[in-house]
Amino acid sequence: MEKTLRSISILFSILFATACSHSYTPDDVSETNNGITIIKSTQSPLNGYVRSYYENGKQQSVKEYKNGVLNGYYLRFYPSGALSLKTTYKEGQPLGGYIQYFENGTIKAKRIDSADRQTIYRYYKEGSLFMKQELKNFLLNGMSIQYYKDGKIFVQTPYQNDKKNGHFIMYHKNGKINAEAIFINDSIDGPLKTWDEKGQLLTEEYYKRGKYTGTWKYYYSNGNIKAHIVFNDNGTVKEKIEFSEDGKIIDKFSTN
Repeated sequence: MEKTLRSISILFSILFATACSHSYTPDDVSETNNGITIIKSTQSPLNGYVRSYYENGKQQSVKEYKNGVLNGYYLRFYPSGALSLKTTYKEGQPLGGYIQYFENGTIKAKRIDSADRQTIYRYYKEGSLFMKQELKNFLLNGMSIQYYKDGKIFVQTPYQNDKKNGHFIMYHKNGKINAEAIFINDSIDGPLKTWDEKGQLLTEEYYKRGKYTGTWKYYYSNGNIKAHIVFNDNGTVKEKIEFSEDGKIIDKFSTN
């Protein structure tokens, strides 16, 4: 890790040193109506670097331009001077993804681009993978997976065109299923069930395109029913019965 960070530091130092004669501040440039960045004093398209700074004098960002459009490195920094973001542009368009860093130098997130597909990886500060997301044309498409710090799967969420579509599963740390449902266009369609860490069913809820429907049941950890709710077709409550842990009715409501 230290060797990698030193290599990055050397690369940036060389880049900055060779670019000093072509560096500008945000006040030195402006953007035209057609999106071309120009040098105010000459009205010519920018070829070089635009650097911004924090009040403490540390560099905040560096953008590389060619013929007035982003072309090359775009870097951002923390007020401490540590690198925050590294990405590359070609003719004004992002190229190849990006890497974000925590202030301690470990990777916070990265995006890898391949044709119309993108994959985003997000990390815990300690370095283990937090989330992996699949995209197509920069919209969530495919399985989004979130992990516990020990590497076990926490949540699996399927996406299609940036909307939840498919079989959603959440897991307890011990690997047993915590919750399960089917999504259609961001809405639950069908049963939503939850379980405790021992595998005991706790919840049975039913939805139709996100609206309450059918008979819902809630359970105590010993398996006895805790509540029973029946919904009308319009989503309003038709009947509700609550039970004590030993099975006695403690409350009842009905519209009949």
